[in-house]
Amino acid sequence: MSKPEFNFTVNDHDVPWPGSDHKATGGEVKGAAIAAGVPIEQDYLLNMETKRGTFTAVDDGEEVRISSTSVFVAVEPDFNITVNNKSVPWPKQDRRATGLEVKAAAIAAGVEIQLDFLLSAKNRRGIFDPVLDDEVVRLQDNKVFRAVGPDDNS
Repeated sequence: MSKPEFNFTVNDHDVPWPGSDHKATGGEVKGAAIAAGVPIEQDYLLNMETKRGTFTAVDDGEEVRISSTSVFVAVEPDFNITVNNKSVPWPKQDRRATGLEVKAAAIAAGVEIQLDFLLSAKNRRGIFDPVLDDEVVRLQDNKVFRAVGPDDNS
């Protein structure tokens, strides 16, 4: 193993980066953190601090630029989405799901809907956009969905 060129931070721990490449996937960042003794698991959700001081999600296969000033936060993968004002636990590590998967998880969590209901997701402007059964959406904690029966005109 070559001598680390720099360290970056994961959950307030210094993580040595082995080599001179300044690009890594989310999975590689987590692997380096685990090897450095950071108490996380490979299935944790990874977030990277942006220049504005906010955090953005980094998927395992997503490549990001890293440096000695890079700061990451890794958290346990379970989070909740909301369907028809009811909390639905989401244990998926990859944070992506089809509309059908969202409806199935909601049904399993006791939300009174059916798989043929029409699903929509609340966007940043507060407007609900339709989500098709085979359409893949990006999930995050507290993402809001609405499901209505196919004969509902609301």
